[in-house]
Amino acid sequence: MQFPAAAIFLLVFCLSIFPLQEKRQSQDTQSIENKFNELRQHPSLKDASLGFIVLDPISGQVLFEHQPDQMLIPASVLKLVTTSSAVYLLDTSFRFNTWLKISGTIDKNGTLNGDIIIEGGGDPSLASPFIENIPGLDSLFGLWLGAIKNQGIKSVNGQIIADPRIFDNQIVPPHWGDDDTGNYYGAGASGLSFHENFYTLFFKASLKKGSPASIIHTYPPLESVTFDNQVTTGPKNSGDNVIIYGKPYENNRLLTGTIPAGTDSFAVKGSIPDPAALMAGLFHTFLNNQGISISKMPLVIRDADQKNPIPTDFKVIFQIQSPPLQCILDRTNKNSVNTYAENLLKMMGYKYLNSGSFTSGIQIIRAFWQQRGIDVSGLEMYDGSGLSRLNRVSPRFLSQLLLWVYKDPIIFPYFQSTLSVSGEAGTLEKRFSDKAKGLVHAKSGYMKGVRAFAGYVKTQNGQDLIFVLMANNSNGIPAQARELMISLIESITLIE
Repeated sequence: MQFPAAAIFLLVFCLSIFPLQEKRQSQDTQSIENKFNELRQHPSLKDASLGFIVLDPISGQVLFEHQPDQMLIPASVLKLVTTSSAVYLLDTSFRFNTWLKISGTIDKNGTLNGDIIIEGGGDPSLASPFIENIPGLDSLFGLWLGAIKNQGIKSVNGQIIADPRIFDNQIVPPHWGDDDTGNYYGAGASGLSFHENFYTLFFKASLKKGSPASIIHTYPPLESVTFDNQVTTGPKNSGDNVIIYGKPYENNRLLTGTIPAGTDSFAVKGSIPDPAALMAGLFHTFLNNQGISISKMPLVIRDADQKNPIPTDFKVIFQIQSPPLQCILDRTNKNSVNTYAENLLKMMGYKYLNSGSFTSGIQIIRAFWQQRGIDVSGLEMYDGSGLSRLNRVSPRFLSQLLLWVYKDPIIFPYFQSTLSVSGEAGTLEKRFSDKAKGLVHAKSGYMKGVRAFAGYVKTQNGQDLIFVLMANNSNGIPAQARELMISLIESITLIE
């Protein structure tokens, strides 16, 4: 039997090209390995625990790995788990809701013999000052005032009731420290969140270094919070070195550290101790100032509150929706806002287990990914944002999660658009060289001794790759560790 010459040529060509592809792949792997060895031998990272994996999502082949099953602290990279889960478990069309209700009756004089109820739906973006096209706090109160006036209400023989019961009473996970929970990034999740659960504290520096810095005011106003102010004036241009100590529901805050000299109004952000109570109090004051008197002091209804049961004869007079879920995820991932991640986590627990708690959210996330064939032994999750140092994730688990999302043609572009972009957006906007601009879509994570990056890379020739790079116990200069890791990620983009 004779083979046609064309068939023989094709066979020879195919056999000859395989070694070329193998050689090129070997060269690519070698370049990554060389860069990784450079990184691990540097003084900033030589004693660190490192986990690294680079994966081809088309073939599923691992191009390079180093201890991919090691369980490491992920810091904010954990938000990838929370936000990708939310896309599936809450759905792309999901929006949070908040309701304004009234109970009782309105008499001929315009007196509401009942209560005004603010029912929270777990919306982390309510009255956010950072998201366009949503009302800020004053505008929101104005909308609610209009709804109340439309009912003919001129006074209230009752009270403002805040209802955050969609979530449990545990605003922050039990493993967060007091030095975290007092600061803005430790604000946690309330069923009635607003203004991203933070306040801004404005200081005036002294003329003399080491002298006390004075508090000017806060926004929103904190009517019942007292400050033990030990903040002093530091050197010029020394930045924000203030630490705010405090726990949820406690109205005492200890302030330590320094602000830079020469500043008349220096802003520092802290966490609101009880968002639901503050919102009820502020709205009570707002209505009084607008001429609508309220006979009783504001109240917050907690879980199983038998002493103050919520009225059941209510009427919804105003409903406000959050921006689309994609906008919520964008703020969570690009800006790494912890309170958004925690609210998302609790909302997933509420939707599927009727329990708006951290534990329920984690339970449903683990079950979701396990059902999709991913080994969840690589995930030890204690919150939704990555702030807890008890969190542990393996690079392999995270790469498999990212792979699952990548293979979904509808969800992948939706989810990828919420990630930071090298040289363009989010926490990676000022990172990477011009050569890598726009080629890396990823989440970064940082806390003391921890650096992590994970996401998607597009190489110079248009190939998509998945990477996870994590370093724990890096005791060197943090900026050096960061730049070394970024340099390694850039080397992935150079693969041809």
